[in-house]
Amino acid sequence: MTLDLRFNKLRPQDISDLAASLSSCINLLTLALDLGYNKIGEQNLTGLDSALFNSINLTNLTLDLRGNKIGEEGALSLGFALGQYSNLQTLTLCLQLNQIGNEGTTNLCFGLVSCSNLSDLTINLDQNEIRLSGATDLGTTFANLTKLQKLKLSLSQNQIGDRGIKSLCTGLANCKNLLDLTLGIQQNLVSHQGVLDLGLHLADCIQLQNLTLQLKEVQHIEGPSVLGINCLYNLGSSLMKCEHLHILTLSLSYRDINKVSKQKLVTKLYKTKRLLRTIINYQG
Repeated sequence: MTLDLRFNKLRPQDISDLAASLSSCINLLTLALDLGYNKIGEQNLTGLDSALFNSINLTNLTLDLRGNKIGEEGALSLGFALGQYSNLQTLTLCLQLNQIGNEGTTNLCFGLVSCSNLSDLTINLDQNEIRLSGATDLGTTFANLTKLQKLKLSLSQNQIGDRGIKSLCTGLANCKNLLDLTLGIQQNLVSHQGVLDLGLHLADCIQLQNLTLQLKEVQHIEGPSVLGINCLYNLGSSLMKCEHLHILTLSLSYRDINKVSKQKLVTKLYKTKRLLRTIINYQG
């Protein structure tokens, strides 16, 4: 079932009616529900998540709530709903721009960790005021999802910092079955040292085959970060310890590395004779 209701200015009664309809779908296996940009608050989400409790047979769920205001309490309600889905294998959560914060991230992780059969997870938490403790909880949660093979996590424009990156990647390093990882940490108060720590810990993802790192302007409050070829090469050298890594994609800013240095970096990385493909994209 697919429902696209974004930009519809849904009223509380509309959400209640939707919840009532969904509550009867007890045998639903796949659900894609887009409620983006509807000014849904904490209380409205509670009724919707209660309805989703009945769909405990779901194996594939896509839930888009971007641009609402679910906050900490809404994230708690969502976490409780997710905790019911023991059969869930594929999950996509679009939660950017929702004022979730650290506490809301913790609430979300409380339910997410119960999805023990997840193999494919996409979660977007851009612009949610997440700091160190939220990043730490995410890392701990991922480490407990032992069947996870594919993860796409976007945390851009938060404030997780170097310690947050280290905690997050320490958790990811324990995802021993992870094959495919996309990690977006643009504009997060991350220094060169944070980027290097990222490489050191991700090197422990021993089964990783495909890695995409979105690193454009990893700092933002203290000014744009210019990573440069030395930092990026040291990052790449650490990642080469992933014995099965074949594809490495780095998304950068023109300020991070110019075209000449880009070619030098690619040439150096190819000398490892392990990578089949190295892609460096510019994001502006």
